[in-house]
Amino acid sequence: MALGAVALTWAVALVPSAPSGDDRSPAAAAPHRGTVPADAPDEALGGPVGPAAVTGTAAPGPMTGDYRCGKVRAVDHAAWSACSQVLDGGDTLRFAVRIDNPGSRAVTVRARLSWVRSRVVSPRPAPWGTGVRLTVPAGRSAVTPLDACPRTTSRPSAYQAMAWVIGEEDMSWGARETSMTVHVQPDRYRWNDQLP
Repeated sequence: MALGAVALTWAVALVPSAPSGDDRSPAAAAPHRGTVPADAPDEALGGPVGPAAVTGTAAPGPMTGDYRCGKVRAVDHAAWSACSQVLDGGDTLRFAVRIDNPGSRAVTVRARLSWVRSRVVSPRPAPWGTGVRLTVPAGRSAVTPLDACPRTTSRPSAYQAMAWVIGEEDMSWGARETSMTVHVQPDRYRWNDQLP
């Protein structure tokens, strides 16, 4: 119950900058090699957990700049969300996972990152594409390194972060989440919540 209250508090705190990431953009070109449709079943995108994930570090504190996160999910007494950040007027995007640990002891999770362009998932290479073990201290928030999943944009296109976060002992990657969609247009970019 306490975790639900924390997740709700986090969601309310993020409302102005991180509403729900519902993508209603039209699909673009056909998928290219190494990609899968974003609406594929979770098993096709996540699947079983492979070898032990490498251990990574996460930056303390929240993201800054122009970013939006998606739906908040809970895992092992922590809350997490997939986030996208826009740089250089929309020429560069960075994708990340934010993890909040409101508890009284550290939480260790495993996180994976990918990005979606016009509803087509492009998996990241290892280690972030296969899973990194992260420990978030008690009472702290952390963000995966913003250079872990960068992308130079193509215009026009729609982009989202796609992420999975699971407990250290989980055997499957389970459900995925996406950030809010950013529509990179020829002369500007707009988030879903800025569209008419």
